[in-house]
Amino acid sequence: MTQLAPSLWEADVAPSNVRQLGNPAGEIGAHSIVMIDQPEFDAGEGEMRFAINAVRVLNLGSTDRAILIGAEASSQAGATADCGPQNASGPASGEAPAVRLGLGDRQLLQKVQQFPEEMRQAAEGVIEHVRALDPTGDFQRQNNRFVNRRDNFVAIEAQSQKKQLLINVRGKIETKLKTLSTFNGYTAFKLATPSDLPAVLNAIDSATRKQGY
Repeated sequence: MTQLAPSLWEADVAPSNVRQLGNPAGEIGAHSIVMIDQPEFDAGEGEMRFAINAVRVLNLGSTDRAILIGAEASSQAGATADCGPQNASGPASGEAPAVRLGLGDRQLLQKVQQFPEEMRQAAEGVIEHVRALDPTGDFQRQNNRFVNRRDNFVAIEAQSQKKQLLINVRGKIETKLKTLSTFNGYTAFKLATPSDLPAVLNAIDSATRKQGY
């Protein structure tokens, strides 16, 4: 198991084993998505412990790649959003390396802190997934949207009243999500419920990457 960010891990788990954790809310795409309340992660051993009744399987993927979202880590993400830049020297001894979050990333994280718990965790998972894909990037605020720079392949608007994310990705992406009208060359959709998370991550993974835009 590898820690990607304070609230995000990646693990090799066969779909048959993921199914044993509970009935999935969806079965689309390559990634299994599992949300876990108050997991205990041992960075030295690369192992996670949790109560079996604290698991919600948001998606059953078709491959052995599983993304795990820890509910307790969302408070860490919120604390990060309130603080200054993270220590650039790297994690402390014995801790798993975390994705570097820039100033814009932390501002966007702050925007979702008032979402209901499961939606907040899902939104944080999207933001941290983008940063894992583009470790040297940062979200830059442009009016109500946050655009990933320097590699402009995704833009996110946190809609506070509706408690959801409006997401634009570069390219015409095939997705099971309801797509919205948008400008040429981009596909727009919403993260409206936690069960949308697997399809959202798959769409972001499929976005066209063009650096420097």
